[in-house]
Amino acid sequence: MVQTWAFIRLPLGALLQNQPLSINIFKAVLEGLNDRLTQQHHQPRCKLHLLDLHINSSTNFWRLYSQSGQDSLCSTEEPDDTHPKIRRRKLDGFRPRDEPSIPHMEVHVDLYLHCTSLDKFLNLLLHRVSLSKGALKLCCRNLEFLVGPPTMKILQKLLQNLQLEWVKVMALESNWNLATLATLAPHLANMIHLRTLCLRSVTLKSHTNSTPDEVDELDQMLLKQFSFQFINLQLQELQLDTVLHLNGCMHHLLQHFQHPLQSLVINHCWSLDSDLAFLSTCLSTGHLRFLSFTEVTLENLNPVFLNNLLDTASSTLQILDLSGCGLTDSQVDAIMPTLGHCSELLLFISMETRSP
Repeated sequence: MVQTWAFIRLPLGALLQNQPLSINIFKAVLEGLNDRLTQQHHQPRCKLHLLDLHINSSTNFWRLYSQSGQDSLCSTEEPDDTHPKIRRRKLDGFRPRDEPSIPHMEVHVDLYLHCTSLDKFLNLLLHRVSLSKGALKLCCRNLEFLVGPPTMKILQKLLQNLQLEWVKVMALESNWNLATLATLAPHLANMIHLRTLCLRSVTLKSHTNSTPDEVDELDQMLLKQFSFQFINLQLQELQLDTVLHLNGCMHHLLQHFQHPLQSLVINHCWSLDSDLAFLSTCLSTGHLRFLSFTEVTLENLNPVFLNNLLDTASSTLQILDLSGCGLTDSQVDAIMPTLGHCSELLLFISMETRSP
């Protein structure tokens, strides 16, 4: 099928959406791609350039079953075939000659890793990409580690074979700590089109056996190593859900954000006055459209800092969610005048207020 496919895109995910894909079929498709790349004279009717492992958003999940019975490669979204823009330097008075294009093909897929090891499908795909020496490009928009970080060897194998400039959404969930986040830092800098970052059930500690003073120094160094990579990114959405030891670290985590965020979600975390004070002066919070502090204890915090944060985003804020924050009636009364100046506000959620 690969050798005779008469279209640029082969939507394998959509074609096999109602049946599990066998490893033999997947291997045969990848071998067909390899044959296309190594042929000196391509089949005249074959125009294949892109193997699409996504499916239509109106259908059920297409799944590649790993040995653990979970999905590694799946998506219900239509792919965005728009290639990341690459800026080329233009030289005055110089017109480049036509250069022969290097043949290459692309595999488009979303990765949802449910285990810390690679299943047979993803392992085979990465092996083929590695052997192609750049001729077969693995393009992934959504990259989610759902059960914690893989081993260093697996993480390097995965990220070295991905076209990192394609990644738009990344989620890190369960058991990530500062040490493992720091190993991701060099690759994060190459995700130049990353728009959404989610940290769920992670801890901002390194879990070492050193003395407390040595641990604090190491943690600050690792956090700086991780957060410094944000300086060249243009994130639009940041989600911090059940992030342990976040209190007092907001400045260290977000100080290198240069691009305005549209959405900031901080759920099930402890917060200090200093965190809210920093957020109100942070460069990235001035154009927020969505702000959530769900289940963040705010009852003992000074409402002045929350007021300042709301005032900073008053011209753009559309949704404010303070549910489960334990705000007192007096705190809610204190922020109401500022909310009145939020000209774009459509929804304000605040439940379980208490009397002072």
